Amino acid sequence: MSCSPVLNGVNASEIQTDRREHMRVDIPAAAVVVGQPGENPQVLTTRICNLSQSGASIVSDTRIDQERLWLAFTADERLILESELIWTDDEAEDGDEFHYGVRFLRSLQEHEFLEVIKELQTQPKVTSEINPSLRQREESLFSLFRGHSPKGARAI
Repeated sequence: MSCSPVLNGVNASEIQTDRREHMRVDIPAAAVVVGQPGENPQVLTTRICNLSQSGASIVSDTRIDQERLWLAFTADERLILESELIWTDDEAEDGDEFHYGVRFLRSLQEHEFLEVIKELQTQPKVTSEINPSLRQREESLFSLFRGHSPKGARAI
């Protein structure tokens, strides 16, 4: 999956925002839930690009039609963030990768962001099969949607 979508002829990485003061990292795979708590959620495996304390770009093989998403970055339920979709690549067609921009409804504190980066650096590289850490993140998200908040989860 590529991290540089083209939106109406403009590379998304060239879009200037006031949020560029934060450090940014890419995540090879992350668990993302689409849906609302109490409903039957859809869990997607995505690539997250330009993760910062306030938001990220998401690349998915599956179209996302909801405005609210839940992202799980760590395997042990410490950090699940509710996010809102703020932009999408409207020109993508089925079979293409879909690019989205999300803003966290509660921005990460610097120490939380650094903790996420540290944990992600210790994880093995993602292979064609889902890795155990990502599976744990998916399970954390499912437990959140089954009606109880996982210990330490940060959902608004």
